[in-house]
Amino acid sequence: MDACIYSSTGQVGVILDGIHSQTGEAFQLKASGSSNYLPYFLSLGTNKTSTKDILYEGFEEAKPWEVEKKNEHCNNGSNTFFTVWVDPDEAASAPEDTYSDTLTVTP
Repeated sequence: MDACIYSSTGQVGVILDGIHSQTGEAFQLKASGSSNYLPYFLSLGTNKTSTKDILYEGFEEAKPWEVEKKNEHCNNGSNTFFTVWVDPDEAASAPEDTYSDTLTVTP
């Protein structure tokens, strides 16, 4: 997913929360038809910083990231990206079902 994050200072921190995991644990997708869970991982970055692999719930970036400060609409583009993935071996061994989570990104 791509997004535009604007800050009047040009810096922003983020906190990441998933509804099916606890602080310090891996993010979890929950199966709709059972109590099974499947861990997932997240990478995020901006066009001014390197990619960060986020592996656990409640991650909070201590050092602010450089983001757009000149144009609140990022010139009608994006400056931030989020990538979610599941380990292929974990996915292959998970019971067949529909898995989901809600991830909240708070600047």
